[in-house]
Amino acid sequence: MSSEVKVRVRDSVLDIDEGIAETIVVLNEKGYITTCCCEGHKRFCEGYAQPKRRQEYGQYSPIWITFQDGYLPPYSPNIYPFSDDSDGWRNGHAREFMGLRKVFKHSEAIPELFVSFETPKRERQNFSDGDVDKEHKRALELVLEWAKGLPRLEEYDASFPVEDEMKEIVETLNAKGYSVRRSMARPLEIYFKEGCAPIETPRINGLKNYSRGTKGIIYAYDKLWINADVHDEILMWAQNLPEKYLTMKDVDKVLRKKRYSVLTGDEAGKYIVFLDGYHSELGLENIHHVWEEFDDKNYTLYVSEDIDAIMKWAEGLPEFCQEEE
Repeated sequence: MSSEVKVRVRDSVLDIDEGIAETIVVLNEKGYITTCCCEGHKRFCEGYAQPKRRQEYGQYSPIWITFQDGYLPPYSPNIYPFSDDSDGWRNGHAREFMGLRKVFKHSEAIPELFVSFETPKRERQNFSDGDVDKEHKRALELVLEWAKGLPRLEEYDASFPVEDEMKEIVETLNAKGYSVRRSMARPLEIYFKEGCAPIETPRINGLKNYSRGTKGIIYAYDKLWINADVHDEILMWAQNLPEKYLTMKDVDKVLRKKRYSVLTGDEAGKYIVFLDGYHSELGLENIHHVWEEFDDKNYTLYVSEDIDAIMKWAEGLPEFCQEEE
């Protein structure tokens, strides 16, 4: 498989490799947010060198899927189980990895599923193109089977135990509206539901903020990670946080649940972009607004009301139903 197909993923229409498209749709529907992927190819894109070993033996480049920070699935697919066989493909030489992976030596580690087709040179010489193609197809089918068998993210989060050291911290954050998905005491980790992370980051004497690292504080997307025993300090931080207030991201979530394809602005610029004709004018007679039309399908709605009024309008909309052409 080498062609791309158009699929809808999280309210966006994307071009994705045909062999992995269904897998990506399933993962996102279950809550595991993906950011990029490749089904694996015998030839790299134009402009990239093809490694000699793949030129000689027709091997595929790896299958890979990257995830948004905090949305890595709980376990990896079992594509290459350990075996004592020595017929090449089944002896476990091919690599299967899921976790934080650095693509380049000095790049940031990203959450990724990575399936490589590497095997020893003496065994690669015995492979025919048919063998290689069958193995690639088998791996793609097993990745899809794995995605279908995963629990939904909310089910996985709900079953994650809250340790004694984290209970008061989690309860405090939830009471203030910062919804916690799951947590861990050592190292201290807190994952928040999308759009529910506090804006204020913790400031702790002796620890510095790092975008990535082995110590200090990592605070990005919906994840707080601290490699230090500072539970009392984090509890105090949680207790001093203000009550969570509504933002345009909260409006975004309401509209998406009602199947409107949208992109919202921040609090400073209150606007909503309705994509691919997914828009509605119901209830807007009570809100100060301006429409801006970019083309025959995409519209931007600018509103000047406070967030509470915009949220009330969004909650009053019916579920979107697109008319058939």
